[in-house]
Amino acid sequence: MEKNQNTNINNKKSGSTCLMILIVILITPILVYFLLVGMGRYLIKSEVSRPVDAIVVLSGDEGARVEQAVEIYQSEKIKYFVFTRTDQEDIGEDRTYSESLMRIAIDLKVPSDSMLVTNGESRSTEEEANALLTLAEQRNITSYLIITDPYHTRRTGIIFNQIFEDSGIPIYVHAVQNHWYTPTTWMFKLSGWERTIGEYLGLFAFYRL
Repeated sequence: MEKNQNTNINNKKSGSTCLMILIVILITPILVYFLLVGMGRYLIKSEVSRPVDAIVVLSGDEGARVEQAVEIYQSEKIKYFVFTRTDQEDIGEDRTYSESLMRIAIDLKVPSDSMLVTNGESRSTEEEANALLTLAEQRNITSYLIITDPYHTRRTGIIFNQIFEDSGIPIYVHAVQNHWYTPTTWMFKLSGWERTIGEYLGLFAFYRL
């Protein structure tokens, strides 16, 4: 009789252990997913577009940022349409990278005389910010709206606000809309992992400097 009772107790313990393992197996992916959603959401800090002196297309894509900037430029009274020059200007098409983006803007009816390109060749977001600060001083630009990809908005805002801290020039950052990168889906694409990890590494490196 006692042996049967011990067997029943052991069976109950075994059943409870299996149930706990099953619950953990079911819950863990859900918790991991929500953690990843939070990581993606943190990277996105997009502000409402507003009237500014200049709208800026940060380098790094093939035209989506330009199209977003044009949409805002045409709906607001903005004086300058600015491109940042990169260290990878040569794209082997008898035109530079900046020129190819300018052509997209011109085709979308942005006046060429409103366009500006930063001096030098920026290799990082920090260098782009410094180049834009110099441009602001040269052209008496009093405010900037920066256009970039969603995953890049948080780091862009942090870097620009630090570099422009003593300038008195307000900086606003706006994400490209209808972008493939969203907080709830980025983890299902290899490029999503590459961008997310890259942004967090960039934030870590920036805060360490």
